Amino acid sequence: MRLLISLAAALFIIVVFENNIRKHASVWYCSAFVIGLLCMHLPASTPAAVQSAVTNYIGRGTIATALFILVMYARILPPKSRLFRTLMSLRAPLAIMAALLILLHNATYFAYYARNISLRGIPMSTSERLACVCTLLMLLLLLPLTITSFSGVRKRMKAKSWKKLQRLSYLFYGLIYFHVACLFGKQLALGNYHYGIELGIYTFIFGFYLIRRIALYLQGKQSVKAKNLLLRVGLPVITVVSLELCAFRPITALIPAASVTSEGMSVSLTEQMIPESTLEQDTVPSVFYQDGEWIGSGFGFNGTITVCVTIENQQITDITVLDGSDDEPYYGWAKKELPSKIMEAQSADVDSVSGATFSSKGIKDAVNDALEQAAR
Repeated sequence: MRLLISLAAALFIIVVFENNIRKHASVWYCSAFVIGLLCMHLPASTPAAVQSAVTNYIGRGTIATALFILVMYARILPPKSRLFRTLMSLRAPLAIMAALLILLHNATYFAYYARNISLRGIPMSTSERLACVCTLLMLLLLLPLTITSFSGVRKRMKAKSWKKLQRLSYLFYGLIYFHVACLFGKQLALGNYHYGIELGIYTFIFGFYLIRRIALYLQGKQSVKAKNLLLRVGLPVITVVSLELCAFRPITALIPAASVTSEGMSVSLTEQMIPESTLEQDTVPSVFYQDGEWIGSGFGFNGTITVCVTIENQQITDITVLDGSDDEPYYGWAKKELPSKIMEAQSADVDSVSGATFSSKGIKDAVNDALEQAAR
């Protein structure tokens, strides 16, 4: 939903300040860059709601992506519409502002992953590696595309050369989607199902653009039948795929919790699908935790996070976050919300706190570290 909110906010600003952006583009470029820099170093006294909004919409590159989508969609809008004229006249300024914001976004995450790999020895997952490759390719494309978007540079180029270079933007748009799919797909696989909604929205927006762009190309080639076939088949397919992603759940989550009674014993539907020998084995805990207080540590955004986990009768009865150096208020959000979630689930395999992903991961890793010690 963050992307839809970002698109709505960007459209509102564009419609209200259309003339101002056109006349004072350089001021908007500087403002975008300064805002991006400030968002990277917000003081701890900043209200939590502001911190969360900044992280989710600017820090994660959502606003920048929304601007790129508007630039992308400008070409496929009805030529006689007001929005078409507005976006086409502002494509260059919007693309430059988006590029500045996305460069700062990449700088933040590059520092994070570099610190994890070089100082802490934390390897990147396969999906993160693929996303990183996408980022590097996007940066290689973004630099020439952005530089040639400035009117002064564009005027010095031949029209044919400029158009040829700008065709690389199609590849850039595709890499944006693949980058998002790698990161969101990983979260979806881990059970963070709200990422399925986000990925479904991205899939529909980028899929609709792809089909519409190809349809316009076929229309230009006088291939009316091929165009109509593409629209009749492609649009329903993209819609179904997007909805499937939004509603994605693992098979086990779809099995009802209802049970049946046999000879006075209640047996769940999931148990009926498992051999009797397996059920008997599962009744015996595979891990025994020793009672007591156990200290564990994990890595957050800025450093080590230490927790104390209390075990009584094989149950996690208390979790206290002892120390951490992550930035506020993100660290505070995770410290406040995660312990109760973990104790309720009796496992660190719970959703991260929105806006505090890295601090949440550090606390969960620390809890797992403490549980490993309790199991020895």
